[in-house]
Formats: sequence, structure tokens, C-alpha cells
Amino acid sequence: MNKKWVDNEVYFGPDRRQRDGGKRWGDKRKINDAGDPPPLGAILRRLQIALFDLHDPTKRQRVQQMISLGIMEAQRQRNAAAADRLHQLSRLIMLKAPMSNLESMLMEAQAATQTTGGFR
Repeated sequence: MNKKWVDNEVYFGPDRRQRDGGKRWGDKRKINDAGDPPPLGAILRRLQIALFDLHDPTKRQRVQQMISLGIMEAQRQRNAAAADRLHQLSRLIMLKAPMSNLESMLMEAQAATQTTGGFR
């Protein structure tokens, strides 16, 4: 799996480009947005802010991308409790659960992260 991540206004997730070679003709990208994935604690803090704006479908999709990144990072750190809470959070978002349920599930994920030492 690619270890570089892209985080900009259009896309948040793994860098899907196949090669590091030169740009194709007509490619307008000037900045390489790919970098290392953020720490799990930073992802959870960003999720906490992003949960307040779930009314727009595109923003809901972005939150789901952030959750899947958090799940992958928690699994990489062998933190099954945090990964499980994030799976539950994703399911609650799809079911359009009340905000209080979403916040409590995210707080449980943050607590699971702090007990294993993966929160930066």
C-alpha cells in the first residue's frame, strides 16, 4: 500500500498516482500534495471539528474518508479498540444518528487511543 497521503480541498486519502516520473503534457499540478499520513490523534481532532457539518453530502464523504484513514492508522498501531469505535462511528454517520451519539463514539475512540499511547 502507498504510504503517501494527499490532503487538499478536492481529495483526502492515499496518493493514487502510480509513478514519480515527470508530469504528463497538460498536467497543471504545481505542488505535490502527497505526504506522510497524519498521526491518529490529529485525525481524531480533525474529525471532531468535521462532525459539526454533516449536512452536505460531499462533506459527509470527506468525513468518511477521514474515518477510514483513522481506522487504517489504528490498525497499523494495533489499536483494535480505536479501530472498532471508528467503524461504529462510520456506521452511525450512515444511519444519520444524533450528534450526541457521534460525539460520544468519537470520544471513546480518543480515549482508546490515549490508553495505548498512540495519541500525538
